[in-house]
This record gives sequence, C-alpha cells and structure tokens, in this order.
Amino acid sequence: GTTLLGNVCSVGYKVSHYYASLINDNQKTILSSGPSYIDFVVADHIESINHLYPESKSDYRQLFAFKNGIYSLPQLSDYIRERKRSAC
Repeated sequence: GTTLLGNVCSVGYKVSHYYASLINDNQKTILSSGPSYIDFVVADHIESINHLYPESKSDYRQLFAFKNGIYSLPQLSDYIRERKRSAC
C-alpha cells in the first residue's frame, strides 16, 4: 500500500520538478517584469522542500539559487532574517 510519507515524497518531487521547469538557469524572477509575490511564494516553498528533503538540494541547484536570490532582495532580507520559522 501507499504510505503518507510516500505520498509526501512523491508530491515534493513533482513540485520540485515543476518549479525546475519554470525557472531556467540564471533566471532571477519568474515574471520578466521583476520580483513579484509569486517569486516569494515559490522561494518559500523551495525552502520548505529543503527542510523536508535536504538531499534534493543537489538535484535542483537552480531552484536553490533562485530561492537565495529572492531571499537576498533588500526588500525581503530583514523579513526573512527576523521571521519565525514554521514547523517545516
């Protein structure tokens, strides 16, 4: 039978693969118009995937480079540094 962990791992892989199809190497934002809310949502989800599946970092380097770029934006850096972490 399928376990909950198996389902979560499968979903995590599929989401990571989908994001990888959205974000090409050296792409700084998803939309060509610049940083947007969706960039922050995707970066945050990538960070959650990293906490749940740290081994995925080597498979999706471009995703983590994207996340790091979004997290380092001056408008977000204070918030990222000071916010409380969730369980993930």
